[in-house]
Amino acid sequence: MARPAPAFAKDQSAQVHAGRSQHHSVHLAWHPPANSRKPVAGYNIYRSSNAGKSFSRVNALPIPKPEYDDATVRSGATYLYVVKSVDKKGVESGPSNKIRITVP
Repeated sequence: MARPAPAFAKDQSAQVHAGRSQHHSVHLAWHPPANSRKPVAGYNIYRSSNAGKSFSRVNALPIPKPEYDDATVRSGATYLYVVKSVDKKGVESGPSNKIRITVP
């Protein structure tokens, strides 16, 4: 069974945003797979707060666009993120490259 190709996270598009009330968010953007045997229906975002020992999915349903804002981050924490492409049957690709973000 073929899987969709993995996405490629864009390092320069992983940005941390801080508001006046010190509410932070991380904006992630990535390149959709260039060539996939299976059409991509969406993406799942995974985050690790323990140096990549384990990852947890942060979105409830696959997201349709190649970008995501994570507003559940904590100030002072470091996170690793990966993205997985998902086909219409829910089959995930392998992970994208890892993005490391430290929230101020």
